[in-house]
Amino acid sequence: DILKTKLKEGDSNSLIRYHSLHKEAGLAVPTPEHYIPMLYVLGMRNKDEEISIFNDKVIAASISMTSFMIGGKDKI
Repeated sequence: DILKTKLKEGDSNSLIRYHSLHKEAGLAVPTPEHYIPMLYVLGMRNKDEEISIFNDKVIAASISMTSFMIGGKDKI
């Protein structure tokens, strides 16, 4: 999953320009109102804080509610 990889790498620039990540990014994020708040949260992260994914299940083969926590105990 590209999002999780970019989170793990700390690649904020790619996450900001998500449409250039993959040809299907527009399908994953057709409108940005649910994506942009993630960028605000990432902007508050200190470089030494870990990111952990606590929900990355896909429902009905099409809906994903991937969620992450900053400062969690488990790394990605």
